[in-house]
Amino acid sequence: MKKRALLNICMVLTIILVAVCGVMAVGSVKGWFDDSTETSGNLTVTEKTGIAMIERNGIAYEVSEGTVVRHGDILYTKNASALQIGDAEKSRISLDGNAEISIQAVGEALSVEVLKGDALIDARGMTGVTAITGDTKVSVDGAVASVSTQAGSGMVYVYSGIVTRTEGEATIETEAGLVITIVANSDEVDIAAFGANSLSDTQMTKLIKCGMDESFCFTEADLNKVRSDREAEKLKAQQALLAQKEADNQARAEAEKQAEEAKRAEEAKKAEEAKKQENSQKDTTSSESTATGETSIESNTEDNTQPPASEEQPAPEPVIPEDTSLYCTIEIRCDTILDNMGNLTAGKEGYVPSNGTILGTSAVAFTEGETVFDVLQRVCDSTGIQLEYSWTPMYDSYYIEGINHLYEFDCGSESGWMYKVNGWFPNYGCSSYTLQDGDTIVWCYTCNGLGADVGGSNF
Repeated sequence: MKKRALLNICMVLTIILVAVCGVMAVGSVKGWFDDSTETSGNLTVTEKTGIAMIERNGIAYEVSEGTVVRHGDILYTKNASALQIGDAEKSRISLDGNAEISIQAVGEALSVEVLKGDALIDARGMTGVTAITGDTKVSVDGAVASVSTQAGSGMVYVYSGIVTRTEGEATIETEAGLVITIVANSDEVDIAAFGANSLSDTQMTKLIKCGMDESFCFTEADLNKVRSDREAEKLKAQQALLAQKEADNQARAEAEKQAEEAKRAEEAKKAEEAKKQENSQKDTTSSESTATGETSIESNTEDNTQPPASEEQPAPEPVIPEDTSLYCTIEIRCDTILDNMGNLTAGKEGYVPSNGTILGTSAVAFTEGETVFDVLQRVCDSTGIQLEYSWTPMYDSYYIEGINHLYEFDCGSESGWMYKVNGWFPNYGCSSYTLQDGDTIVWCYTCNGLGADVGGSNF
């Protein structure tokens, strides 16, 4: 009996020990007992929308508000999610959907590597803050910048302050209002001016939320104007989409009605012909009976073995399956060429429509996962619009060389094709932009300012 009691006590102690070890292990991963200095300003998750994950020591779990961010953490967001990371004063790092960052933080030094997507870094009042995209590292001390890592390229938009980077022994400063573009696996770096209309909706939302001041290269009013213009453009495209869907539905209903009327007319014609043939046969039989002296006796007894005459039944309502397709609109324009005909390559005049519109706003169905390139290619194939493109390994995307026989440099040294979705000119290739239901695509030919004349650069 004593032996059994001793075994039970040992078993209980073992279970308690295992439970304590489990709690300690989970707590160590999640930072419950962490008093390490390997955080920068005690960064924590201040706000989360949707699904956001943290990977720590090789273990991934869903992050929650209040989670302390530690050295070596990897944080990432799912589609339609957002994440804010900040210190005691304010949010310092903002992620939108499908973004991933790695945190390297010791003491007051903070390094944010953007592995995928876009991250806004607000380092006002901070020192020792660096951002990394690809192989490029920049210092963002006292500045506000967003760092974007897409397939084949990285970009750093400077909104406030000065961002610095080192090339060899030289230190290069980039001030607010400029964007640094870095091409992967290349020494190519480009610096250009940008305006509010160069930003995505999510970038503008994050900027407004961070609290803009007079040090920014544009104002909150500038952002709101761009957003309002985009909403108006999207509404116009959606109205065109609805009008086209309604026209398609009416055309389908009219076609079904005409087909049903034609069917009924054909059935009526066949019934009339059958009746005429039956009457003709009766007349022939009656004549033959009279000629032989036979008389016919009409029977009043109903022959129940014969089927009753069929009545015309109303046509069943057509069964229309629920429309589960995703829709977007697409438009192709080259109206800027109309103001630059003197620069157009000789012989190309015939490819420029009088109103500058190669394809009017058109509704297109697509499947989940398709890109802007997929829709453009399908539309051009179905409408007979010439399209030429090539694969660019450096950017991991297709490059549109020509549409409707109008090519890059056909109307000046800065001319070529650009695309925008919902009013924004994405900073990556068209085959990397995955569409969402209701998106509005516009392909436009730029002649001057590398997009400035179509709204793709400064105001």
